[in-house]
Amino acid sequence: MKKFWKGALAFGPLATLIAGILCLILSYLGLFIWAAYTSATGAEPAETAYSLLVVFMVILFFACIIFFFISIILCLIDMIVFCIHACKNPNLDDGKKALWCIWFIFFQLFTCPVYWCIHMRKEVNCN
Repeated sequence: MKKFWKGALAFGPLATLIAGILCLILSYLGLFIWAAYTSATGAEPAETAYSLLVVFMVILFFACIIFFFISIILCLIDMIVFCIHACKNPNLDDGKKALWCIWFIFFQLFTCPVYWCIHMRKEVNCN
């Protein structure tokens, strides 16, 4: 796997988690704006149910779910790829290999980018 793709894999779960949280916040902000609009205009919520804002909120909410699902899948892939790399890394002794693997399993979102910056970024060939 190329160095770029391992870097993208290291930072991918955190980036997709942040994107999912932003989509969730924007969908709730849209819900608040929609509620304020219906309250200010005196319109029934059912009258504005198919407005563009509601469609946008629903799309954002489903995008949030998709981003969270992608983040979970990338976390699982990260744990496998980075544990294998740590176990095969000749620069680490057995205690550090075990410690890195434990960190990958329990603190994956933050450990993989750190490990990539320390051990994988400067590698010429990522085999």
